[in-house]
Amino acid sequence: GYVFHEPWLAGKPLLGRNIPEITSDFVKSGLQISHLYDRLLIPLTWLTDEELKNLQREYYHKQQRFAAASNIEPPSRQLFIQTFEKTKIHPPTEKSTESGIDWADLSFELQLIILEKVIQNPSLLKHVVFLRCHPHQPCDWQNRPNAATIDANRRVVMNKYGLARHAQQLTRLYNLMGSLDISDAALSSRIDNQQLLINALQLERMHLLV
Repeated sequence: GYVFHEPWLAGKPLLGRNIPEITSDFVKSGLQISHLYDRLLIPLTWLTDEELKNLQREYYHKQQRFAAASNIEPPSRQLFIQTFEKTKIHPPTEKSTESGIDWADLSFELQLIILEKVIQNPSLLKHVVFLRCHPHQPCDWQNRPNAATIDANRRVVMNKYGLARHAQQLTRLYNLMGSLDISDAALSSRIDNQQLLINALQLERMHLLV
């Protein structure tokens, strides 16, 4: 999560993609990052039918391999296709008239193809949609935070995530752990490993590059 802190400390704006699993705590602490995008939607028409079929096939095989390695019953092929179309294909937005697919959901090979396409014709960038999920609307990720926001975020990072605050939080966690029953039996009753594996199998959380 340091990448979301360091630019502000250097007096620089942070631009790019939001990762809610990491930044949700930062936002609760007051960090202002509403300009970051959650999804970068590439027009689905930029992919050929064959490329889209291959992408779908790669996800299917990855999910099947993970399920087999985890001894979990995988979804049926029909359910997989329905879930793929629901979670990986995004409907048109107010800034686009066609469906899109998130850059993060593409394979490395497809990302290279898209990059080459845009390098050859930079005007295509106007068809790429930078989307925020909460609220669900397009955003201008190049709209850089002003000096006041940069300074406010710098103070949030220094006050909430500085060395002194880290020491306080570590001390609190150590004290908490010392008061808990952390025997093997107690831990096994609180952690459902099977459910963790099932959650990791969910297609909406799965990417080909990780």
